[in-house]
Amino acid sequence: MLGQFLILAVAGFLIMNGQIGIGVVMSVGNLSGTVTNYSKSVANSLILLNATGKLLEKYGKITDESKVTDGEEVTAFESKLELKNLAVAFPDGQKIEYPEIVIEKGKKYAIIGDSGSGKSTLINLLVGNKQDYEGEILLDGKDYKGINRKSLPHFMSVIMQFPYLFKETVEENLTLGRKISPDIFDKSIRIACADDFVFNKLDTVYDKNLSGGQ
Repeated sequence: MLGQFLILAVAGFLIMNGQIGIGVVMSVGNLSGTVTNYSKSVANSLILLNATGKLLEKYGKITDESKVTDGEEVTAFESKLELKNLAVAFPDGQKIEYPEIVIEKGKKYAIIGDSGSGKSTLINLLVGNKQDYEGEILLDGKDYKGINRKSLPHFMSVIMQFPYLFKETVEENLTLGRKISPDIFDKSIRIACADDFVFNKLDTVYDKNLSGGQ
């Protein structure tokens, strides 16, 4: 609005000084409206881009497209996951070496260690976000590097402790615009043991993110 006002003000000044005709004002008004409307569209697009970027940050970046679809299709985790002589080297010269690890189906494991010891790196290796490593990762005896990466979500997923809340209600953050039946919604919340915290706050809009535990 300010831009349009300034353009029209300049046009009026030029008319008073006899430098342009009155008929030009209409053209100037249309032109200024077009320019400012496009500027508004650019602003909306930038807002959408920034908001979408927050979502894309949650997903690993594909470094080699050929490694996504090549390899054996695997749809299930049958027995065990083995790490043998696994090591990851970084450009700064740092190298993380992991012990021999066997993860058996049906059991729970805790990965603990100091900051920078390679916990997150290991998770990124297992979900396929990072492919540059030494040694072997074997899924039921199959080499990870020979598995079709698109099949990894069938048996491997991760929930990172970096929640991002849109400035909407708790319920809208959980459904993300999807139509979910009340029974499935309630059951999911109870399975996640979040019923005491969530059910009385479904209409709440938080100004800041929740904690990792929440």
